Parts: sequence; structure tokens; C-alpha cells
Amino acid sequence: MKKKLLETINYVSISLGMTLTGSAYPMIGKISSAGSVPAVLLGLALAALICMFIADAIAEMAARFPSAPGIRTYIMRAYGAPVSLGFTYIAIAVLALVAGLEVDVFTRALWPHAGHVARFGIGTVLLLGIGLLNGFGVEASKSLQAIFCLAAVLLSLSISAPAMAPASAYGNLRWHGSSWQDTLAITGLSIFLFMGFEWVTPMGKNRDAYKLRVALAMPLAILGLLVLFAVFAWALLRNYPPAALAADNAPQLSLSLLYFPRWGRAITAALLVFALLTTLNAGMLAASRLLYVVARDNAFPPAVNRICVRISASGVTYGGMLVLLGLGIVSTGLQIWGDDMILVGIVCAGLYCCLYSAYLFSFLRLRKSGPPPGQGYRTRTPAWLIAILAWLLPLLGLATIVTADGRVAPALAVYALVMLGAFGTALPARAKRVPAAGIGAIDEGK
Repeated sequence: MKKKLLETINYVSISLGMTLTGSAYPMIGKISSAGSVPAVLLGLALAALICMFIADAIAEMAARFPSAPGIRTYIMRAYGAPVSLGFTYIAIAVLALVAGLEVDVFTRALWPHAGHVARFGIGTVLLLGIGLLNGFGVEASKSLQAIFCLAAVLLSLSISAPAMAPASAYGNLRWHGSSWQDTLAITGLSIFLFMGFEWVTPMGKNRDAYKLRVALAMPLAILGLLVLFAVFAWALLRNYPPAALAADNAPQLSLSLLYFPRWGRAITAALLVFALLTTLNAGMLAASRLLYVVARDNAFPPAVNRICVRISASGVTYGGMLVLLGLGIVSTGLQIWGDDMILVGIVCAGLYCCLYSAYLFSFLRLRKSGPPPGQGYRTRTPAWLIAILAWLLPLLGLATIVTADGRVAPALAVYALVMLGAFGTALPARAKRVPAAGIGAIDEGK
């Protein structure tokens, strides 16, 4: 029993760690500026609830294909290789965007007076260091991952929890004045805060883990994140007016300095470091499998489809790693000079709404072939509700983009560019599977 509990905690730390990014805090600032207290809290709660329903459906597909890289396998089994490859490209594009966004947030908060060239240099060195470590198969232990995750959670709470103390006046708190459109926009933006929880699904220790523990880890992580983000949003709403929140690209630093004038910068630095470590460690653990499967398709030149099993027992897709690293560096440069991290967050939220919709449509099609074999997990969410969410999620993503004040045209342009680039490349591809040594058919759930 104790081993199973510790294993579940590890899965929760991976799911939560992949989701708790440094870029979440500027997005919470944007969300908090977009509505009243009820609208913000309701939007966060609705986004969390939607993600829990999605997690429940994903858990059943994970039980059907244990240890499989979900975005590739589930959609491929439901709709074929080209469609699956298109959504895989979208997932890789989001990974590259988030990598650049994390570096932008990290360097902006810790070196606020550095120029663009200096910040780009720091970010490039950081990404190259991470790529080098992962290229040599260096992975943090499960215990270390859990410790990093706990440290990030405690630091986040230490910054925002003082705002929960009772006071005679509640400063800038707004209780009225928001419309249903505000709540809808906040819900869509909040998808960005929770995206990535499903990257724990390839990490199951064995088939038995997919009966309940992996399925339980995702909603627990989402609930923990909801509390974390709601407390932080409350702290921002209590202390700052909407105009100040909309203009602040580092609200975590502002809040730290407000409550801890002497130690605020050090606390913020520690928070961003641990958030970076948990995100990149959990992300690379899952992305290594995704990159392997993509590299096996005839969509990349042969030089990219390289795997080395001498470095790590699970294999290192160093060709695909170099591609992802190059995309991350380009993304970092564009975002540092573009200087609009909220725009990137809005685009990522819109794209991820489409990805989650594809997951749900795949679930509905796979469900027609029957429940998972054996004693695999079976979702408690009604199929009719999953169908409604599958149709509504792309509309929610587009609604999030078109309600972005002053960012609609560029956000739509980037969104369309990623979608057209992904499917324009994937659909003509033959997506022919080729033999690969070292990793045994992980996309078959073996």
C-alpha cells in the first residue's frame, strides 16, 4: 500500500510539475485584469472542471494503450497516421512556444534591466545546457522530481498566501461589472494554466498503474493547481487595479516584493528555478517518447531519425532533440524581441483547446470498439458530455483569441500559421512506419 501511495504521489508530481510553469504567473495577471472576483474564480474553476473531464477520458485511453505517447497513439488509432501526425506537430509547436516563453519569463524576472541580446544569450545557454543534459540521458530521480515540485508549490503559496489574511479593507477587489463574455474569455485563457497535465500518461510503471493510479494523479494535480492559481489570483486582485495587472509582465515578482521587500527577488528567483526544473524534467521525460515516435515516421530526413540506446536504457532521440532545441532557441529570440508573452499564451491556449478536442473525439471513436481490455480504467464521465466538450473546445479556443484586446489579428495569424503548417506538412506525408532499434513499440502500449 505504501509503495502504491508513493507511486501515485510521483505521478501527481509529474503531472503538476509539467503544468506549473513560470509563464503561468503573467497569464494569471492577465486573467485577473480581465474581470471581477467572481468572474475570475468562476473562469478558473470552469477551466479546471473541463480539464478534469478531459483527464478522465484520457485515463481510459491510457489504460487501453499503456505507456504510449498519447497525442500520437490515441489519435492515430482513431483517425489514422496523417491526422495524428498533424496534431503531433501542433504539440511540438506548443512545446517550442512554451520553451521560449519560459526563458522569456525567467530572464525578464531575474534580469529586468538586461537588453534583448543579453537575455537571448542567457536563454540560449540555458536551453543548450538542458539539451546537453537530456542528450546524455540525465534524468532527475522520482524523489527529486517530487521535491522540486513541492518546493515550487510552497514558494508560490508563500508569495500569495499572505493576501488571505483578514483585513479591514480589501483594496482593489471588484465584485461586480463583469459579463458572461468576460467569464468565457477567462475560462479559455485558463486552459493555458492547466495544459500539460496529460503528459504523465506515458510514465506508468507497469500496466497495473493504469488501472487507477495514473487516472487519479491527473485530477489531483488539477485540483492542486486550481487552489494554487486561485490563491495567487486573489492576491493580485486584492492588491492591484486591473490596469496595473494588465501592464505587469512579472506579477510574481511584484507580489514578492510587496510582502517580502528584502527577500522578494530571491524568493521569485527560487520559484522560477524550481518551476523551470519541474517543467523541463517532466516535459523531457514525456517528450522523449513523443520525439521517438515522430522520428520513426518518414516526415523527417534520415539524419534526424537517430536514436542512441547506449546512453540511456530508454533511448535518446538526439536527432529529434536537436530539432526541438533549435525550435526553442528560435522561439526564444522571437518572443524576447516580440515582447508580448500574453499573445503567446493566448495562442497556446487556443491550440491546446484543439488538441484536447482531438483527444475527446478520439476517445469517442475508440469507445465504439469497446472498453479497455482486462481491468483497465473506465471513465465515469457520460459520453454525451464528452461529445459536447469535443465540439465546444475549438470554439472556446477561438473565442479566447477573438476576445483578446488589441491582439486578435496577430494571435489569429500565429494560430492559423501553426495549424496550416502542421497539417500542410503532415497530411501529404506517407507516415510509413520504419523499424527502429532499441525501444520496443512504445506507441502500441507494449
